[in-house]
Amino acid sequence: MPNYNVINAKVHSILGRRLLHEDYKNLSRLSGTYDIAGYLSKNTDYSKYIEINNTPDIHRDDLERMLKKVLVYYIDKFDNYFNGEYRDFFMTFYLKYEIYDLKKNSKAYSHRRRAFYIKELFGVC
Repeated sequence: MPNYNVINAKVHSILGRRLLHEDYKNLSRLSGTYDIAGYLSKNTDYSKYIEINNTPDIHRDDLERMLKKVLVYYIDKFDNYFNGEYRDFFMTFYLKYEIYDLKKNSKAYSHRRRAFYIKELFGVC
């Protein structure tokens, strides 16, 4: 049986790191992915997870991947506090990210195959 006092303390600690209403207002005023990544890395707890190399060409997928790592990190934080059916249930939260990765990979594979066939069919590079 999990120790709910420890779990509740962890949850409160994580909730204290959430974005504030003011952060959302500031983010809504920004114009692009690079600006958003910069804001998050300089003004929020996400600074530990967002790596921008001062290149304005950061892609939205890159930022999403970095933010997804944060969620997986927090799920990992709780892994040690559950066992048995509780742990099995909690670990189902990973499924969302596994499905997301599978969809991304299949989409990328599909695009590569389509590009290959177009290249073969029309001789386009």
